[in-house]
Parts: sequence; structure tokens; C-alpha cells
Amino acid sequence: MTIYLAHQSTRNLKVSFYTIVVKNQSLKDLFPDGLNGFIQTHLCRCNNDISVGCCMGGDIDEILFDLYDYDFETPQDFILFDAAAMAIDEMSSNPDKKLPRIITKAGGWLKIGIGKDGIYVRYAGDP
Repeated sequence: MTIYLAHQSTRNLKVSFYTIVVKNQSLKDLFPDGLNGFIQTHLCRCNNDISVGCCMGGDIDEILFDLYDYDFETPQDFILFDAAAMAIDEMSSNPDKKLPRIITKAGGWLKIGIGKDGIYVRYAGDP
């Protein structure tokens, strides 16, 4: 039996590479078998508010196509971004700024930040 830890109790979820962040409420409303179905299908991580999938290269397509197939819309249901590029850009343009810090707010509901361990995301509430 393989145990896969999907849920984290922390508000911040560390992300890397190509990242998709999905609202858990949208998963409950739109994805077959809800949040549990999404986690089991794509082996993503989640907290109480959001789920994240991080992949290198074209692997992110499988998650993205599933979301589009089930009528998810961006930015209201999910956000897609390149965490690695964001980290490089932020550290090269603002190397002396204190960590951790919020880099941007996406879709009105997601905060993307940078800390000593890299990029993280946090649910900021619905706009």
C-alpha cells in the first residue's frame, strides 16, 4: 500500500517549476469526485483552501486539459504560472529586499510570495 500525503495544514504551500493553483471550492463544484478526485488523479498537494500541482515541462498539460475539460476558468478557478522564472526575476531585480515577502496577488484570490526556501502560494480570499 502506498500512502500519499496530500493535505498540509500550513497556509503557505511551497511551489516550483510550472505551477497550477486551484481553489478547493471550484474543485468541489466542478471536478468529478471533487477535491478527492482531483488529488487522486493528479497527485497534487492541498491545504484547506487551495490545491497545487507543480511539474516540469509538458507534464502540466494533463492537469490543465482536465481543468478545461470540466469548465474551470482562469483566473476565477485556477492560476497557472512559472514559479522558477518568477523566483529568478524577483531575486535578480530585488536582491536586497527582506524575505519573506509577497511578490504579487493573482486573480484577486491568490498571493504569491518568496521566502528563504523559494516560492510559495497562499489563499487570500475571494475578491
